[in-house]
Amino acid sequence: MEIQEIKQRLSIYTVLKHYGLQPDRNNMLKCPFHPDDKPSLKIYPNTNTFNCFGCGKSGDQIEFCTLKEGSKHKGLLKATELTGEITPINNKPKQQKSQAKENHTEILTKVFESFCNGLNHPVSVKPKEYLKGRNLKYELLEIGYNSGQFHHRGKLSEADQKACINAGLLIPYSSPVPNATGNTYKVFAKDCIIFPLKDKQNQIVSIYGRSTTNNNQSKHYYLKDRCGLYPGYPKPATTKLILTEAIIDAATLLLMPEITTEYSVLACYGTNGLTEEHKQAIRELENLQEIIFFFDGDKAGNEAIEKYQNELSELMPEIKLSSIEAPEGEDVNSLSLAYETEIFTHLFEHRKPSRSSVRDEPFFLTEKTEIKEREAQSQPLPEVQIRQNLPQQGKLNTRNPDFITYTTEELQIIILGGINLQQIDRLRITVKISRTDTNDPLHSIRHTIDLYHSDYLEKFIGKASEQLETGTNVLKRAIAELTEQIESYRLSKIESQKEQKPQSRQLTEHRENKALNYLKAPKLMERTNNDIGRTGMIGEENNRLLMYLIFTSRLREQPLHIISLGASGTGNVKQMIM
Repeated sequence: MEIQEIKQRLSIYTVLKHYGLQPDRNNMLKCPFHPDDKPSLKIYPNTNTFNCFGCGKSGDQIEFCTLKEGSKHKGLLKATELTGEITPINNKPKQQKSQAKENHTEILTKVFESFCNGLNHPVSVKPKEYLKGRNLKYELLEIGYNSGQFHHRGKLSEADQKACINAGLLIPYSSPVPNATGNTYKVFAKDCIIFPLKDKQNQIVSIYGRSTTNNNQSKHYYLKDRCGLYPGYPKPATTKLILTEAIIDAATLLLMPEITTEYSVLACYGTNGLTEEHKQAIRELENLQEIIFFFDGDKAGNEAIEKYQNELSELMPEIKLSSIEAPEGEDVNSLSLAYETEIFTHLFEHRKPSRSSVRDEPFFLTEKTEIKEREAQSQPLPEVQIRQNLPQQGKLNTRNPDFITYTTEELQIIILGGINLQQIDRLRITVKISRTDTNDPLHSIRHTIDLYHSDYLEKFIGKASEQLETGTNVLKRAIAELTEQIESYRLSKIESQKEQKPQSRQLTEHRENKALNYLKAPKLMERTNNDIGRTGMIGEENNRLLMYLIFTSRLREQPLHIISLGASGTGNVKQMIM
């Protein structure tokens, strides 16, 4: 039975009745695709369609079956069954479909190999600089670069050219007449870093392009009829799976052995990019215990996490769900540029369970669980019982001085940017305060506060308690304890700095000989400039070498000075004085 015939014969009411759903007199009902307190899904019987004003899902009667059954194929079978007749929906010969898929995979594999060769070519400077600026080591990743030249000068046979057109790698211009450059085709994802998307058999079935130039316009390119996963289907033995918001974020984590030894990584295709193929691949992981969301630290990322955690908790209620709370405005890749790998191990150690998983037994150790275990083991003496009725004092975690955390049973306070150790008479910090029992972004607040300004602090506590929906006494106690611990931490750091008397550095004989050999070797300036580039300073070869040479004069009686003035990407002006 053809799809159009199914739509003509199948009523949306028949579909609703099959799933035990009954709309009210206004054709409204509680949406079955997300937690719904009141009816938000509207039925349109004249067109046999539906639309949810809560989660945004919409479509016809077949789409409703698809969402309920979990895949397009199962949805079509169910819709056909509800018409009273089960017949094959796609009458194309299986052999013909198999051959088409084989040709599609073959040309994608062949072209992707040429992209990999293009990236490794010595003249491919621009994409390598882009990857270096993203902290991505192309030598360790399965990626390529599309310069847009793979079809020129007879590089493709007539059959391969036709296959590229069918796959969407080449898009013919509307006019058969060549354009000004002599080309008759537009190239898919030109000037892009290319990532392969793979099927269950680990074959390339699609590709994704990340632009290195059009960052203010199109940045992401997917082939038509996108399918496949990056970096591929998770291994069957996977127990812990990380879902990232973007492919470039997944590639970033793949370069960290500290992460890949314990977790598998799977990329979504944006905040709306957890596809049915993703869900099916996840459902097939028999050993899976936990799914961890690591999306961007913004409103869209937080909303997407909550949305998909609700969906997956319905599909796989036995799987534990958690999320990494990325700092505001940061993502996986930007964190790798600003911090060492330790920031990721820290974030994973402090990941938060979803609200649907809170009822489960805790699945990672936190200070709160440690306290409960100690209390369970202790004897119920009167003194102990009294202490148990008092809030437990939080602990200041200063392992990362730029990302200090303070956690109590009720609240988590993150100090962004660290603590000023110079002005002892002031204690001004930028904080993010959130409740520990929820991932709801509405129950968090970000603000810069002065802990030594009592009047201002009192107003802030009142405002914060309303937004966090918690008592003012809880906030007062947490901030008071935080202030004491910060003061102790700051004094200890100041004292340790006083004890460290500056000493003249003496090179060992081995290092001294190594330095002399470096200075005596040919092409000193060229080698020095190249070494500066390896530290991460991209471009500006002349300026960076000049700055370095001026800096080496710092120990002379009259050192040289330089003022560097340049416009940043956001329009601000930065100055550096040496």
